[in-house]
Amino acid sequence: YLRFVAKLRGVRRSKLGAALDHAIEVCGLGNVAHRICGQLSKGYRQRVGLAQALIHDPQVLVLDEPTIGLDPRQIHEIRDLIKTLSGDRTVVLSTHILPEVSQICDKVVIIADGHVVLEEQLAALPEGSTLEEVFLSAISRERHELGEVAEETLEGVDAGHE
Repeated sequence: YLRFVAKLRGVRRSKLGAALDHAIEVCGLGNVAHRICGQLSKGYRQRVGLAQALIHDPQVLVLDEPTIGLDPRQIHEIRDLIKTLSGDRTVVLSTHILPEVSQICDKVVIIADGHVVLEEQLAALPEGSTLEEVFLSAISRERHELGEVAEETLEGVDAGHE
């Protein structure tokens, strides 16, 4: 599968072996490298997904809920792997699991209803506040601001029709 994906991603034949070896090593797939994906555990399938995303050495890696459905040991391993990967590239992590953000990320961007409501380095967040509190505060602030905008718009529409 990884060889197929590498070819799709345009990895040159001369670099194919090295790319496969690197992805297999980085993602901890050495002991299952010759097995069929469908016969792997959920944790190993997640690792194969990471390996296929890395096979062409992208500068930006986007991961959507990478630990969903994993057992606690696998979650820990995948989080460690993501931290390792972030040293060489930008990793964008999309998740609803806030503790995961605080354990993996350096920067947080919170999006609600299609709007960026907070963009901040984790180290710059208010001391003593949990990420959950910051999240709820940002969402509440955004909804309040959107509510005011909606009321002004409605008032303008009503006034224009009188």
